[in-house]
Amino acid sequence: MFRSVDMSYLQVLLPSAVAEEFADKMARREKSEQMQFTDLNEHFQPFQRKYTVDIIKIQDIERQVKAMEDLLDSYGVTRDTEIRGDDLKNKDRVTDTSRIVEAIGKEIGDAYTKLTEQASVEQGLKKQYLEQEDSVRVLAQIDMFLQSENEAQQMLRDIRQDELRHVQAMHDQDRRSPQSVPLLEVTDADQRDVGFKYFAGVVT
Repeated sequence: MFRSVDMSYLQVLLPSAVAEEFADKMARREKSEQMQFTDLNEHFQPFQRKYTVDIIKIQDIERQVKAMEDLLDSYGVTRDTEIRGDDLKNKDRVTDTSRIVEAIGKEIGDAYTKLTEQASVEQGLKKQYLEQEDSVRVLAQIDMFLQSENEAQQMLRDIRQDELRHVQAMHDQDRRSPQSVPLLEVTDADQRDVGFKYFAGVVT
């Protein structure tokens, strides 16, 4: 490993009651990026470390935050969830550190639950909307079909009426043709006499 400046190795022994406060103060210094910490408990197993439980809780919280970010991105919601070093330096340290993870976990958990419920409701409403759109589209097609059917029926009725008028005209023409057997005109001399131009059958 290459370093830009000379470094000195120090070992600081602190009571556990002020260890967190000391680490926080050191991290907030202007030249904190020039410090390097050595883990003196590297031979410990994860379950033997004091903050393993808190680290697991923080990882669970981080997964919830990542899921919330993905959900917001899917809806195109702008967000600024990036945490910078200056953000931590400018924020006062909570004195009651024993419950800070639980407090943050509860706050993030409540927000995650609320957001997922809202997303579930929105997806349900979107599904219903798409189903209604499909229903409206089907009804429109049925209406167009019925309208076309009514037009076809009206066309058939018009054709039928034209045929009936044609048949009636042909019938009237047959009645006026010379091959028909019309009655002779009644004369003024004797209106009681009825004459026929042609007779069919036997006359007695």
